[in-house]
Amino acid sequence: MKKLLKIERFLSLLGVSKSMCLPEKKRVIITNRLSILTVIIIIAAIILISNNMNMRGFIRLLSPLPLFLIPLILNYYKKTKASKYVFMFSLFYVIIFAGARLSNGTIRYIASGQLILLAVTVTPFLLFDVKQKFSILFFISIIVISYFLTPYLHVNLHLENSGVNAKGKEFYMDAIAPVIAFAILISSFFSSQILELQIVMKLLEKTKNFNKKLEKQVTERTQQLNQSNKKLQTTIEIVNEQKQQIEDKNKHITDSINYAAHIQKAILGDINEITKNFSEAFIFFKPHSIVSGDFYWYADIPDKGIKIIAAADCTGHGVPGAFMTIMGHDFLEEIVKSKGIHMPDKIIEELDKKITARLKKESSKKQVNDGMDIAILNIDVQDKKVYFSGAKNPLYHIQNDKLNIIKGSLSPIGGIQFNKNTKKEFELHEIIYQENDMFYIFSDGFQDQFGYENNRKYLTKHFRNFLHKISNLSIHQQAQKLETELHQWQGSNRQTDDILIIGVKM
Repeated sequence: MKKLLKIERFLSLLGVSKSMCLPEKKRVIITNRLSILTVIIIIAAIILISNNMNMRGFIRLLSPLPLFLIPLILNYYKKTKASKYVFMFSLFYVIIFAGARLSNGTIRYIASGQLILLAVTVTPFLLFDVKQKFSILFFISIIVISYFLTPYLHVNLHLENSGVNAKGKEFYMDAIAPVIAFAILISSFFSSQILELQIVMKLLEKTKNFNKKLEKQVTERTQQLNQSNKKLQTTIEIVNEQKQQIEDKNKHITDSINYAAHIQKAILGDINEITKNFSEAFIFFKPHSIVSGDFYWYADIPDKGIKIIAAADCTGHGVPGAFMTIMGHDFLEEIVKSKGIHMPDKIIEELDKKITARLKKESSKKQVNDGMDIAILNIDVQDKKVYFSGAKNPLYHIQNDKLNIIKGSLSPIGGIQFNKNTKKEFELHEIIYQENDMFYIFSDGFQDQFGYENNRKYLTKHFRNFLHKISNLSIHQQAQKLETELHQWQGSNRQTDDILIIGVKM
């Protein structure tokens, strides 16, 4: 039985391709099944009336059989349109001419032939598309014409010797003809519905299989995601642990630097205590990091009536710069207070020798470019004179609202910028000051600050003009103006460098 069903399925699907639309597939399958049904009916009829016919009758009944095999062959070769026409013409031939030969010309036989024709009426609608109106109308016209020609054909063709005796004819009319009509009608009517049901069932089966496949994929994907989530969770835990370690180390480092800042402040001295030694003075000091690479230094020599103040800018900022400030501060203490050197040019010369020697000793195998720029003021209160010397850094002196720029030497302290055979010279400048004169010494941090429009530098000219503009204000107001100007210029940008500005009003 399973083999027969496989054969039927194979024959039914002849000519069907994946590229066909569903209605066209349906029409091809119906053509194949009606052809198979007709072949089965013919063979059944021959078997049933074989005892009531001679060889002539057997050959005549068997002759239409190849006609219904042609549509199957045409569909196999993808000639689906031609197979429909061949099937319809073959069907008409069997019904009209074969039926008429088996007739005896009576009304009863004529009615049997017309019954089969009426059953065939539904076939064109099943085999042809609604758009193929001509084909449908053509075959319906043939059916109608054949219906009215049936009496004539049955009367004239039954006289011909069909090879089937009267008993066989009666059996055909009483049993086979109604079965043929009923089979064609039922097959034509239900084959479309059955086919659609099979298609739906197949689609349901495919959908079910697809859902199973999809469920399997979802399950596998879920497992993969769970594994990925576990790995991600493990990674997050490792990252959090590392983050905590880094935060702990950063806190430890920050705590150490904060403590170093306290030490640096203690070494440099309290700003307010230093400024109290002048009638009017300010120290505007803003480290880039917690500790600074800029430093201020002050010494009071009461027996000679002089005050010495310096603004230094060491190489780098933060912790590296802070180490240089401690070295510079200690050397200045030694030079001025222990050795009694008070003139700025001599202080700088001695400071340069000491720093160069120290850095050379610490880094004997490699060249070191570390050092500092510095500006030093020696204020002789008794003689009303100011002595200035600078290593790269200048002095701004404002007298009677006129700005005078006293440049420092081109040589820095320490470093390897100059040839060893070239002697560094630090020039000494003597200035007689008047009451309300302003003196400014500073590092380059304020001038180098980025900000404002297009994130550009503040620059030296802008800085010089700003100091000139605020020089007639009180010392306290000048410090406030510098704070406001820096804040407005810097905006949301980070501070570029350490900033140190010392202002003294006479």
